[in-house]
Amino acid sequence: MRYAEVAEELRRELDPLLAYALAVHQREQIGSEVMGTADVAAGFDGSEEVTVCFADLVGFTRLGEKVGPSDLGRLAGRLSDLAVDCARPPVRLVKMIGDAAMFVSHDSDAVVMAALELAQRVSDDPGLPGLRR
Repeated sequence: MRYAEVAEELRRELDPLLAYALAVHQREQIGSEVMGTADVAAGFDGSEEVTVCFADLVGFTRLGEKVGPSDLGRLAGRLSDLAVDCARPPVRLVKMIGDAAMFVSHDSDAVVMAALELAQRVSDDPGLPGLRR
């Protein structure tokens, strides 16, 4: 009975979060489709060349099995802070996904430099595991 009560509590907590995430995703998808259709109608194919870098912490999933959620959140927050500091124009930090950062830029060299700086700063931080190489 206790497990059933906890499962029900979890469902009540997750329902609004999942509904919000779905609404945001749908809004982005609709916006992309409308913009894409309008661009195609205007003769623009919408393509442009960019460099994307995806950097994530090594062993984050296994670490999550050993430490509590608040400690895991602190690690992800620290990575986020470092990624924000390393993403200077023309590089943009597109998003953070838990233990991962995504950089993008039209300047490939700038993305590589941002990634190397992030790797060095993560390496210098004794509280963080390294970045995947």
